Amino acid sequence: MPTVLIAQDKTIKFENSKEIMVIGEKIEFLEDKTGSLTIDSIISDSYQQKFELYNKKVFTYSPTRSAFWFKVTVKNLTNEDLWLEAGSTYARYIDFFSPSDSSSYSLITQTGTLRSKESKLVDVNLFWFPINTKNQNSQHTYYLRVEEALTFELPLQIGTLSTLYKNKTVNDFLTAGFLGIMIIMILYNAFIYLSTKDIIYVYYIGYLLLMSISMTYANGYPFIQEVELGFIDKKWWNDYFLLWHPFVYLFIGVFCIRYLNLSDSKGKIIRWVIIGELIIISGVFPLLTLMGVELVDTVTPFQGSIMLLYVTCLTTAYYYAFKGDKQARFYALGWTFMITGVFIFFFVLYGIVPFNPYTRNALYFGVALEVWMFSLALGDRMNIIRKEKEFIQAALLKASEEHREFVETQNKRLEEKVNERTEELNVVNEELSVNLERLHEQNLVIEKKNQDIVSSITYAKQIQGAILPSLEEIKESLSQSMVFFKPKDVVSGDFYFHSKKENNIFIASVDCTGHGVPGAFMS
Repeated sequence: MPTVLIAQDKTIKFENSKEIMVIGEKIEFLEDKTGSLTIDSIISDSYQQKFELYNKKVFTYSPTRSAFWFKVTVKNLTNEDLWLEAGSTYARYIDFFSPSDSSSYSLITQTGTLRSKESKLVDVNLFWFPINTKNQNSQHTYYLRVEEALTFELPLQIGTLSTLYKNKTVNDFLTAGFLGIMIIMILYNAFIYLSTKDIIYVYYIGYLLLMSISMTYANGYPFIQEVELGFIDKKWWNDYFLLWHPFVYLFIGVFCIRYLNLSDSKGKIIRWVIIGELIIISGVFPLLTLMGVELVDTVTPFQGSIMLLYVTCLTTAYYYAFKGDKQARFYALGWTFMITGVFIFFFVLYGIVPFNPYTRNALYFGVALEVWMFSLALGDRMNIIRKEKEFIQAALLKASEEHREFVETQNKRLEEKVNERTEELNVVNEELSVNLERLHEQNLVIEKKNQDIVSSITYAKQIQGAILPSLEEIKESLSQSMVFFKPKDVVSGDFYFHSKKENNIFIASVDCTGHGVPGAFMS
């Protein structure tokens, strides 16, 4: 646990070698707005008078282009060597100056996030600097020159190497535990995605992956900086922080919209609010970065946009949870844990909550609990979807059974009607058969009578032909003559006559009343 400082003088008296001392309230600082001051300028009387005593546990400052000088005066009352820890991976450049004699200072090292690992005096993730040696009862003053680009945050602690390593071990375990949880969640949700093919798990996996990178980066373990691909190096990851980092919030927002089913029929306005926030966070700020706008000019509005997105997602989740949306319960709790971790982190920075590895890494716990709640939320969502499917299947089964019964009833009625119609058709067919038989008998009678009549008429034709004059007789009288005689019905009602008496020839063409057979009877 850090030692609580009560004395208000500027000298740090370190007495307990088993503890680590947080010295934010005992440091003096000076803002170098031009970044041009040298150590010789700083130790001059004119600038010594400009140093101010800080009054909080952790030094914080809004994003700035200024460099900051820190003055630390220490008196070692232990029998072990002391070291000073600068616990920020946001510190791009750190110059450490130690007294060489009573009136001058030497540059011990130039290190920082953007400098090589070899510049570190101890190979750890943060920055350690040797100060008072053991049993050195006299006080010594040291200077740090620090440049940062993001929100200026510089926890400064003093301890022995053993206590600093012990503190680092706790941080290492917390980071390893956090990464272990995140990796397990990534693999677990990847397996579920392969089973369900639900796109929401892709958004969640993307969120877990990018959050793992961002959280370790913010808590002193910038693993992402170790990735170098061509022009992408340590400096690129820092300078283009707002090019790659915003995508974690893109996954957060899309996951919120998808999980809460925000659509035109549900939460249309809030959905467009979140989409607008995502366009600003993951579209506008990366574009400004590509256009050459420096990080120091955009990081404050960027952080404000993030907080606005967090508040939007949190209030939306609680709104639907209170409206009875079962899916929103775990989701709302997840955001609550996340926001709680953020607030604890800020309370630590401003001295409201004690500074120690657990409070300093409150974001780890907040995000881990958030991820746990989100996983429960997805599990709960799967149960709800499963129950809805079971309900729908039951309803469909019931409807299918009712439909089957209805179809069977209709088929039965149709079969009865078909049988009735078939019986009626059978009766009609029998009547038709009887009538056809009668018609057949009548046709036979008619055919017999017709044959008799035709035979009679044919015989009448023979009689008629016998009484008509022959063509030879007519040609004897009239050699250039012809006869056109075509009866209508076998026999003709009309006839022609020829006779020769001495020198007289008689020709007649007689038209009787009627035609055909009736006319023939008349003729």
